[in-house]
Amino acid sequence: MSTDTINAYNRILDQFGLKAKEFTSQLGDNTAKHNAIKEQLRNGKIVNSGMYLDAPPGKVELDKDGREKAPGKGHRVNIVGFDDVRGEWIVNDSNQEGELTRYKYGDFELGNRWSTVLEKK
Repeated sequence: MSTDTINAYNRILDQFGLKAKEFTSQLGDNTAKHNAIKEQLRNGKIVNSGMYLDAPPGKVELDKDGREKAPGKGHRVNIVGFDDVRGEWIVNDSNQEGELTRYKYGDFELGNRWSTVLEKK
């Protein structure tokens, strides 16, 4: 997680007596990160997490030599729940119509990078 991003979040949140706590970037693999997100959700937290719009199943871009480019079109969403039976995150995504949408675990690399929860200062 970029320190500039967390500092920007915290400048905004400070006026509300809140701070963003990053909790997944130091975890080794995606399974550990996903389990940590689920634990936060079980504890009643909403998790703000990153995804890449140009990661599978989204449109993957190719470089001039025809090789896949690393994802780089980032987007943030709020994960509000999960469904292990269907293997999906339940998400509030500002890019989607309606209140909630679902993404399969692993789609768009959602939850695979860094995630935050809000805490009181």
